[in-house]
Amino acid sequence: MPSNLNKVAILIFILIVGVSIRGHLQGIPKKAWQLELHRPDKLSVDRRGNIFVSDQNGYLRQFSEQGDSLNIYAPAFSSVLTQLDAFWTVTIFLYSASLQQFEILDRFLNPISRNSIPDLGITGYISQASQGNNHGLWLYDEADLSLKKIDRSSGNTIQRQPLMALLPQSSLQVIQILERKNLLFLQIASEGMHLFDNQANYIKKIDIPGNLPAFIDNENIYSLENNYLIKTNFLSEVSSKLLLPDLPEIRALALTNNKVVLMDANTLMVFNRPESF
Repeated sequence: MPSNLNKVAILIFILIVGVSIRGHLQGIPKKAWQLELHRPDKLSVDRRGNIFVSDQNGYLRQFSEQGDSLNIYAPAFSSVLTQLDAFWTVTIFLYSASLQQFEILDRFLNPISRNSIPDLGITGYISQASQGNNHGLWLYDEADLSLKKIDRSSGNTIQRQPLMALLPQSSLQVIQILERKNLLFLQIASEGMHLFDNQANYIKKIDIPGNLPAFIDNENIYSLENNYLIKTNFLSEVSSKLLLPDLPEIRALALTNNKVVLMDANTLMVFNRPESF
């Protein structure tokens, strides 16, 4: 049996190691600004640092990285948005699954085009949709549980991938689909992120925690777990963590080059982004 002196030494060693480990965990810098919003719902950013927030009626607001209000847009359809994606910078993509309609805006929130899914000759139920390169439109069709890519100008199906055969053990509760750098990211609730090439060929799965829609920036997938922002490189699959302060339940996240943007049920919170993260 160890002596009391040895027990004390062991305890001190454990405390020192614990403090050392915590000391090496990077924490997020202080909050840059925050803004109270009325029933915010979806969040996106473009590559210029602009921040876009929709509310539960589909109304869209644009803010600068410093929190200045820039533009407001009231869509032709008053409905909660399923997808808000400003990644393409010159265009902003809006999709409402309840109305089976999508709309494309320019970067000043002026409407460019509006279409319904039935008008494109699609007869299933499209629960998720996302803009792709070269007039492509990615769709998740719950009627036949398939991933489809169509030409939005003609409605022609370019690619089709039956997901039930590909992922037989999956719930196929798709949270979001996004095209980035000729890759398609398909996130499934409680299962992680599945990667496809731009021909809908399956590549691999990346494990990420939770059911919150993840954010993709360059070769990294950002997700939340407890009080941590987790960065996972989808090429190397190496992860790192950023410690967050105690916050209300976060419903959306995004990152610009300089900011980490988080949103809860009422508030848009913007933090300075560490250079190494």
